[in-house]
Amino acid sequence: ERLQIAILAITHLKKGSGVGDPIDSFISSRAFTGVARCVLAVIKDDDDESKRLFISVKNNIERDVGGYSFSIESATIKGAESEVINTSIVKWNKDVITKTASELMRDIVNQEDRGATKEAVDFLTELFFRDSRIDTKELNRKSREYGISERTLRRARKELTAQSGKGLEGWYWYLPDPVRERLYLNRE
Repeated sequence: ERLQIAILAITHLKKGSGVGDPIDSFISSRAFTGVARCVLAVIKDDDDESKRLFISVKNNIERDVGGYSFSIESATIKGAESEVINTSIVKWNKDVITKTASELMRDIVNQEDRGATKEAVDFLTELFFRDSRIDTKELNRKSREYGISERTLRRARKELTAQSGKGLEGWYWYLPDPVRERLYLNRE
């Protein structure tokens, strides 16, 4: 303050952030966000993919006002000697964000989890259409190839009500008959 300078640090949010305190959602040590007077984040708008939300995560300079929304749009501007430059501009919207950073970031993580779980359910459903039993080791290998985490796979298993069993060749997953029948009927 005495020197009237500001330092701007830019970082990314951790993958899967949004659970707990939003200040912990930033990559790096909490020391960086802890010492800052103001911490802001840009996240996708849950309701409109074309918008971004500029939100206050921490602010000890003035009242914490929530945030604003903006979109990035294509624009053409004139450069030197009437040169045409294709670029992008930030267009601030009149919407004032009233939710807290915690609420907004939790909503986004929950939506991402739902999307990932749906993909994993589709993946498992496809496998169960081919085989009534899926070898657990093979399933884990295939799910890693498709980029499905173990946690997401477990959520999908729970949603499908898949069971596990042990046979002569090792552990496997299977669907109870009523669930398999329902899947077949829904597919037709």
